[in-house]
Amino acid sequence: MITPECGATACNTKMQGTPLQMAPAIIENRSYGLEVDWWAWGTHAAELCSSHPFPGESIKEVFDKIKKGKPRFNPYSRKRRTNLVEFLEPLMTKSTFEDQFSNDEARATLMSQHPADHPILSNEFWFGGPRDRDGVAAYWLDICKTYAADPSLCPSSYDQSQSSVADQPLCRGGDTVNAAYA
Repeated sequence: MITPECGATACNTKMQGTPLQMAPAIIENRSYGLEVDWWAWGTHAAELCSSHPFPGESIKEVFDKIKKGKPRFNPYSRKRRTNLVEFLEPLMTKSTFEDQFSNDEARATLMSQHPADHPILSNEFWFGGPRDRDGVAAYWLDICKTYAADPSLCPSSYDQSQSSVADQPLCRGGDTVNAAYA
């Protein structure tokens, strides 16, 4: 979990979380930040599509496979859900994941206020093809308004003057909570 003191830096070193969803940095007792939440999301998505990407008979065997960082998707998922596998495989491959998300600059992009600047939310996988900056924003605003328990909490637009999600109010009126730490 990212705390306000951490911001976009890696400052957590505790081994915590659901073992099957732990990112390599957690298992290896290295410093980590909010990128580990995307790793966990990737393992959940892979399980929904087929099976755990790092199968094993014991937690130790699963941890060893996660540390090697080479996910395995069963043949059915490769044939039937090619787009999802193409999207998840780099997210679940240790070297790619750490190169793209495990540094302070990358963590800052994960906190991007505008979804077009976000390295995962701007991926073509979500849209089935390329979209311009406004198209990416419209897509995520529509998702928020469609599925939020209280659509009035969704932003009406993405304010370009605000530099990060931490600057974007999550709630309107009353108390404001920073989205990055909610």
